[in-house]
Amino acid sequence: MQSRQEAQCIFLVESAQLRFWKQQQFLLEENV
Repeated sequence: MQSRQEAQCIFLVESAQLRFWKQQQFLLEENV
């Protein structure tokens, strides 16, 4: 079973990746 800290860290990483991905999508759409 995962500790709370570990789960929180994973959540932060995933949300950061998602934000980065959305930013990239936005930039691509701006260029087109």
